[in-house]
Amino acid sequence: NEINAKIQITYGITFNSSNTFAQNYTTYTNDQKKKIAKVIHDFIILNSKYSFNAPDKLNQTMYPALSKGTQDPVCASYGHAFCWCCHKWGIPASVVLGLGDPVRADSYHLWSMACYTTKALPSSGNPWDNVVNKNTEWQEVDLTWDEYVSTDSSGHYLDLYPNDVMWRFFDKTTSEFTSSGHVRKMSNSSGAPVEN
Repeated sequence: NEINAKIQITYGITFNSSNTFAQNYTTYTNDQKKKIAKVIHDFIILNSKYSFNAPDKLNQTMYPALSKGTQDPVCASYGHAFCWCCHKWGIPASVVLGLGDPVRADSYHLWSMACYTTKALPSSGNPWDNVVNKNTEWQEVDLTWDEYVSTDSSGHYLDLYPNDVMWRFFDKTTSEFTSSGHVRKMSNSSGAPVEN
């Protein structure tokens, strides 16, 4: 609800909670979808604190990233939370599993992709038929790398700028992500990410 209020206040875009994903998919313009995704991106980062030492498997779900600091999110939590929020607004989004460091084979990392292009619903009524089968352009988003995080010499977490967000990894092409060190390991035959 806080995300919906922030989007309405910032951009004057109203959320209709009675709409289905398919209805919201055609309600908002491409530009509005991008603005909505940016608010979701910023809200999750500003209300979460990445944990290098998250204690349990719950951190692999969306819950910690949406718990406003009461849980310990990791990259998977950020990715799943972003996708879930995008889906609420009719924005196709998916998680991508890959490597965050192409040199280290064990550096698994999860980030998101979103599609802002609105097309008419196919006869099936399923927006995913457009997104996956029509070679729609996906934009990549990595909330983890857009948070100002680092570690000290002892490996302790440092939140360098807790009230700030970076957009170095928001709304980027796959080639831009690849050049930054993201290596995709999971996608379907069309090149689009696997549906979340």
